[in-house]
Amino acid sequence: MSLAAHEVSNGGHAHESQSPNEAEEAVGGFEAKVLLDKARGQYASGSQNSDSARGSVHRGPEAFSRTWRLGGRLNLLPRQLGALGAVSLRIFSRPKREDSILVAPSRTGSLGDEAMLQGAVNELKRRGAKRIAILCYEPSDRWNVPDPAVLQVCVPGLRRGLGLTSCLRFCILAARYRAIFFIAADCLDGGYGVQREIARLELAELASLCALNVIISGFSFNRHPDTVLARRISTLPEGIQFRVRDPLSLIRFHSETAKPAALAADIAFLLGQATSAPAELCESGRWIAAQRKRKHFVVGMNLNRLFLRLVDDGERLIAELTVRLLQQEPRLALVLIPHDRRGKVPDKILHDRLLAALPEELRQRVLAAPCPKTANNAKWLAAHLDFLLSQRMHLAIAALACGVPVMCYEYQDKAEGMLTHFGFGHFAIQPQELDHIERLADRILTAVREAPFHKRDIQAALPRVLELARRNFV
Repeated sequence: MSLAAHEVSNGGHAHESQSPNEAEEAVGGFEAKVLLDKARGQYASGSQNSDSARGSVHRGPEAFSRTWRLGGRLNLLPRQLGALGAVSLRIFSRPKREDSILVAPSRTGSLGDEAMLQGAVNELKRRGAKRIAILCYEPSDRWNVPDPAVLQVCVPGLRRGLGLTSCLRFCILAARYRAIFFIAADCLDGGYGVQREIARLELAELASLCALNVIISGFSFNRHPDTVLARRISTLPEGIQFRVRDPLSLIRFHSETAKPAALAADIAFLLGQATSAPAELCESGRWIAAQRKRKHFVVGMNLNRLFLRLVDDGERLIAELTVRLLQQEPRLALVLIPHDRRGKVPDKILHDRLLAALPEELRQRVLAAPCPKTANNAKWLAAHLDFLLSQRMHLAIAALACGVPVMCYEYQDKAEGMLTHFGFGHFAIQPQELDHIERLADRILTAVREAPFHKRDIQAALPRVLELARRNFV
């Protein structure tokens, strides 16, 4: 096996990071200042302070206290020699400035993570990249990014910390590229575990030794980050840069780590979409067209186990909410759209349970769509909605990028910040709102009926949001 890496499949010089105050000028003058001032006001006032812990994924009291492999177990000399070798080999490989490595946020199975990777590939190629590598966690991982410029590789130990052999493999791989982008999503605060984040931060340090331009990009930061992880972030070399995907997270990140960072938007806003009806969604398209002929409001809906576990008896409450919505608005037609295949309870199983729990007379106005095969296909389906009610943020992003208004359920403190880019922070649904089904149903139906007005606001904000998304790579 080559030292370079396990091959799985084939298919910018960044500016200095900024503090929240400095980001105002760079992002876009007055509009950015208003956005950040509004975000500061929401964060300072504790707009989610009631039951705020319910909006974040639970972490244990001591998340991670083991020795970090690159920082302790791996001798400094081999690390330095490997980095020196990468710098030397780069002279012969002569990569373009835009040639980059992308570190996936997780293993395969999430259309949201796929959307971020595909959006990143789209932008890097637009900037002139000829060579892009996606760093995977396991040899069996293969992202649905069918592009001849993309090489998918696995460096063993990425989730646990690099040993000596993996360190050398990475250094040889790094010789062919100029930059490495860690797509951190909602993981950097430790919400899904700390050990793998420590391992990725150690990889970022190694990449900086290899003279790569290192950017940790496209991430949010919750209200209760792991303290060990926040301290570790604060010790990273100054050359490692950060791009935070929403203004609320930007304030939290700077407050918890004292690290400068630049405001961006989610990379998934840069995703393209299928130009014709995908085969698996043709029937869904016909069903939507039939509902439109009946003058129905076509509203997408998505359920996510990560949100539902924050609420006692969450599935039952969602079923009650759905019944109330359908009964209060006879013109409402719902499309249940899966967006994640991972775990023992993927989205599709939750949707099938919801459909079975509905009264027979209401089911004719509900379609349980199949899981789209790609993130592009999911965006095609989202574009055909009048409104979306989602527990998956990246499905909401797909809809917003097509001009479709959304309400997004909050977990991991990420939905409100994303919606703030459009002035829709109040369209985040907190877990505790399910304690008041009637009030929540009224709020949702009001937003659905006002969708044409919200579409104009989205179209006005989109150019600025797309520019912010591109800032992950500059």
